[in-house]
Amino acid sequence: MCLVDLEGNLIEVNDKMSEIFGFGKAELETMAVNDLALDEDTMLSPQFIRHAVHGDADRAMFEKRYRHNDGHIVFGIVSSTLIHDQQGNPQFFVSHVQDITASKKVESELRVSEQRYRLLIENASDVIWTLKPDGSFGHFGHPVMETLGYSVVEASHMRFDQFLEPESIVVANDYLTRMRQDIENGRVPPNFRGELLQRRKDGSCLWIEVLAYPITDTHGHLVEVVGVTRNIDERKRHDLELTHARGEAQTAKAALEVANSELEAVNAELIRLASTDPLTHAENRRQFENTMSNHIALAKRRDEPMCLVMFDIDHFKRVNDGYGHLVGDKVLIELSGIALSTLRASDTFSCWGGEEFLILLPDCSMDNARNIADKLRQRFEQHVFAEVGHVTASFGVAQWHLEESVTNWIQRVDKAMYAAKDAGRNTVCVG
Repeated sequence: MCLVDLEGNLIEVNDKMSEIFGFGKAELETMAVNDLALDEDTMLSPQFIRHAVHGDADRAMFEKRYRHNDGHIVFGIVSSTLIHDQQGNPQFFVSHVQDITASKKVESELRVSEQRYRLLIENASDVIWTLKPDGSFGHFGHPVMETLGYSVVEASHMRFDQFLEPESIVVANDYLTRMRQDIENGRVPPNFRGELLQRRKDGSCLWIEVLAYPITDTHGHLVEVVGVTRNIDERKRHDLELTHARGEAQTAKAALEVANSELEAVNAELIRLASTDPLTHAENRRQFENTMSNHIALAKRRDEPMCLVMFDIDHFKRVNDGYGHLVGDKVLIELSGIALSTLRASDTFSCWGGEEFLILLPDCSMDNARNIADKLRQRFEQHVFAEVGHVTASFGVAQWHLEESVTNWIQRVDKAMYAAKDAGRNTVCVG
């Protein structure tokens, strides 16, 4: 098989093409069809290409002689079809070259001995057969008996469709119908090449590859169909097993991707649980310390101000003692939600312990930090908590000093917060 462009250059060839002419595929794909042809036959392909491109005939079958790479002559039957795009513009040719060198040799020997010819045909590795116009066999080689389990006598009284499985009968009948229609309408009938499922006498099946060539007389009437059948059962079953194995591999891959996705989700949840307070979903103390260290390093490089805000709920013990710890927990959750909705996306909110909370404000001056703290204080004071009513908080604010330790920084903001409590609570003090 090969693809040929409109100038007669070989675009693509298959392995069998390389085998027939003795050239490598890459070498063949740099050649034109006439680079292989004998001088006497170089007009055959260009003549067909010219007629096909001008719309006179889009397919043809003809014999052609070629020069093998080692010098000997290869006889071939060329079946070529012009392929058009959707607008009807010619694109390229699909050609099938059947090596009939052996057949030519047999024809030569046939003139000497008909017996020798039959001996060669019936001992070929592939099954060679002819089909009459009525669907019965005219001739077939002895391999039919070996591969299907029928005797020659039995097979001679059977139609072709008695050897095929139902799906393959449909394919074969469809080809024969189209072939007869082409002949009736004066068109050159196409060849057939396909894979069919054949039924043995014992009921088992095997895959075959069939090549069929309709032969017409000088009046265009169908004389017979000449065919070659090759047993491809082992290869086909291997292909099916390979396809099945690939399907299972794809299924396993998809399952693995799902499992990995689920594992990533679980890991993400574990990381979240390890770094957040389970009640308020704010960062826990350990994670907040890591966050502070990272932001301190960043503030040093960028020379940016950074502040810390600490607040503590005023008289929170009274809430727990008077309403119970479940109500107290609800207050902490609501208060955390207010804080998170008020802060910037770059800010970090942390549950430092009990009813104490810390807020890290990167790239934030002392004045801005004090304003943020006071805004939070007002929102807490104005919010009405279910069952409890109003709750207030005391705030401390401290700006980070260059080279200051985290411990010292937290101590300063802690003192500022207690200064706010000493000042009467529900206020903001700077440390």
